[in-house]
Amino acid sequence: MRRLILATTLAAALAAAPALAGQSFAQYVDENAGSLSVIATSASPYVYKDREGYTVVVGEIENTNALSPMSGIVIRATFYDRLGEEVVETVRGGPVLDVVPAGGASPYAIVSASPNPEIGLASVEVEAFNSSAAKLGGLEISIDEISNDGEVSVAGSLRNAGSAPSNGTTVYLAFYDVFQPPRLLHVEAIPAGDIPIGGTSEFSFSGSPNPKAVEIRAFAESDILLSGSAGADIPAHESVTSMVTISSLRVTDAGGNGISNIPSGTAATVGSELLFQTVADDRIQEFVYYVQVKRSGSLPYVEFLGTATGSFYGSTGEGASVEWTPREPGLYFIETFVWDYDAVPIASKGPVSIVLVS
Repeated sequence: MRRLILATTLAAALAAAPALAGQSFAQYVDENAGSLSVIATSASPYVYKDREGYTVVVGEIENTNALSPMSGIVIRATFYDRLGEEVVETVRGGPVLDVVPAGGASPYAIVSASPNPEIGLASVEVEAFNSSAAKLGGLEISIDEISNDGEVSVAGSLRNAGSAPSNGTTVYLAFYDVFQPPRLLHVEAIPAGDIPIGGTSEFSFSGSPNPKAVEIRAFAESDILLSGSAGADIPAHESVTSMVTISSLRVTDAGGNGISNIPSGTAATVGSELLFQTVADDRIQEFVYYVQVKRSGSLPYVEFLGTATGSFYGSTGEGASVEWTPREPGLYFIETFVWDYDAVPIASKGPVSIVLVS
């Protein structure tokens, strides 16, 4: 079976920064996945090294069958060397949901069998699945509190409004990043035990799943019951010792003039003024400035992602800019972000600009 190497635009952008190149990965994707009833929703699932050195592949699978739920889903993750020439190991896993509803989706997270530093690429393929009886609805889930003081704390509740007891219940928290479409970064499983009819169970989580996470979704499953999902934004955490502020966003032409209408095929410069505040006068803070351009539509998608690198020395201001040459006419939204070289956000999301490409 032929495979196509794909890399996310983010991974490509990270590779442009020397300090981040060692943390970027590419993925292999099965080109024939579209003919299956259960497919991977992303052509490039998130791949990272955990603190112990294991390689983790995180993503979602979708049941494209509109009539039949699916169970017994087996996902094969193949881990390759950094050149993609040698298979290092193969691991099989499955989605977090035992039964994926008709037309529904479920996250998965598969971990390499060993903390092998030679692993650099990964492929994910759906290997097996079976039709299944549907699980009943009736579990009602909510996120009641969420905070971020360096660790994300979540508190919520789960109510059994169904017609049967909810036994062996598990709550799942899925964490997503800021990009469009959002990438799944981490999944946390929280045992909720047995919940009688009409009963309620509270759940909580506190930890640091991934500093790039900006959104969380909660859902639950038991032996015969299933919930919908509840979502919430994760508040940005601002350091008490330092903070970067994106104070402006300006789109200019070759002459430095501000513009809001760009002829297609013409280069434009997207730039911001960045302010770094710190209590340590001699502190050096390296940064990566990201410009994300999304094309407007019923399903907005990322048209362009560019980066520029720089560094602050003590409390100071710096300018950062990226060149973008639009190719297709349309309405575009420009967003800006600043991360450090470990891909950790060090500023709140910057201003948003709207430009028309003619």
